[in-house]
Amino acid sequence: MDMADMPDRLLRLDRGSHRPRSGGACAMEAASWLAGERWSDHPRSVHRVIAGVARWVNDEVDDAERQQLWPLILASLGTSRPRRFVLAHRLRRCAWEARASSRGKGPRRVWECVLAEHARLTGHRPAPMPHWRHRPSASPLPPGQSD
Repeated sequence: MDMADMPDRLLRLDRGSHRPRSGGACAMEAASWLAGERWSDHPRSVHRVIAGVARWVNDEVDDAERQQLWPLILASLGTSRPRRFVLAHRLRRCAWEARASSRGKGPRRVWECVLAEHARLTGHRPAPMPHWRHRPSASPLPPGQSD
C-alpha cells in the first residue's frame, strides 16, 4: 500500500492500548485495523519481534513523531512468518544492536533497522494493499466490516 491508497480518515496514533472505534490506536492496533484483522496490538500479519519493537517505538516517541509512523506500520504488514527461532533471534539481536547504536537518533531508527534486517533475511517486500473506499464516519472501520 502506498500513501495514495491510504484511507481518507486515519486513526490518531497514541500511546498505550485503545478500544475499537475510539478513533485512536497504537501503531500495532492500527496495523490490525489496516489488515482487516480483529482489533489487537498483536496483529497476526506482523512478525512478533517487529510488533514488539513497534509497540516500544510507539510509546517512546512524542505525539508529532508518532503520527509519522504510518509508513513503518504499512511496511510491517505481511512480515509474519511461521515460528522460526533463528529469524526471531536475529531480529531481536538486530533490535538490540540498533537500539544501542542509535542513542540520540530516536527510537524510530530501531524499527527501520529491524524491518531492513527482516527484508534482508526473508526477501520480504511490502505487498500492495487494496484500494480503500471513503468512510466519512468518526470511527473508521477496516475494509469488509460494517457498523
